[in-house]
Amino acid sequence: MHNEDHDDDDILYHYTSTAGLLGILSPVGQPSGWDAKITTTAGSFSLWATDVVYLNDTKELQYGRKQLLRELRAPVAPGSAMDGTVTWLEGVLGGHLEAPFEVASDIYGPDRLNFYAACFCEDGDLLSQWRGYGSDKGYAIGFRKSALEAMIRRAGHPLAVMPVDPLSPVTRLHKVEYGDAAHVLRDAAKTVVADEVTDQEAMQLCLEALAQVKSPAFASEREWRLFDLDRQNYTPCEYRVGPTGITPYVRLMYFAMPGMPTPIVNVRVGPGADMELRSRAAEQLLRQRGFGNVEVIPSRISYRG
Repeated sequence: MHNEDHDDDDILYHYTSTAGLLGILSPVGQPSGWDAKITTTAGSFSLWATDVVYLNDTKELQYGRKQLLRELRAPVAPGSAMDGTVTWLEGVLGGHLEAPFEVASDIYGPDRLNFYAACFCEDGDLLSQWRGYGSDKGYAIGFRKSALEAMIRRAGHPLAVMPVDPLSPVTRLHKVEYGDAAHVLRDAAKTVVADEVTDQEAMQLCLEALAQVKSPAFASEREWRLFDLDRQNYTPCEYRVGPTGITPYVRLMYFAMPGMPTPIVNVRVGPGADMELRSRAAEQLLRQRGFGNVEVIPSRISYRG
């Protein structure tokens, strides 16, 4: 199969299991007309954005937290307009409330401030990633960045579509920074202080910044993240079984539009046995789901799995 011309710098890869590939390529429904009838669109797909504290780094949202607090406090004088917001952020992010983010207030009750992300890699044939999915003969799906940035959110019941503000982005794509990421934290703090945002908006900006920075120990992952921008910092979600047990997530959807480039450029078949059969099945699946121009490529890595 041959795909159209593309720029490799515009592609990000999502490593997934066989079950994950089937779920991502399952027909996506959307309401149409006044009767809100659900129709499916060929060439569409969905991704699961997971609550980041359930990802593989046990220090998610903690690396860089102290530096962010310093950046927030430095320009804010006691009694000034933003002092209350920064003091509240210090209470939550500084660990004065129960970790990771337990908020005992009338606004939130005991609910945690969840922040969701779908994860991608710059490399579509990376041994460390295949090791994570090798037992299930995984796949790496090559997405166009522009398609990822055009996704919208569905939360709660599979047919409950959340309202979308057309003037505001619902998702945002960021490259993860490893080690020294002072500029990410500084920019977030400046936005919080300069724009005099609400407490909820300030918390979202802080969580988005903290979810972009990780320890240099994870640098080999070459990760990008697609964030779900929940303006209320709390949203109904769905649940799945993950490595830690019950795992909260929200569903992000892409609807194909006439004249737009295909959102998926290629699918890499993970190393292991039966690669020819797995490639043939992937090609058939892609054609049936409206991705007939997507290239299926076997891994070059000699890993048994």
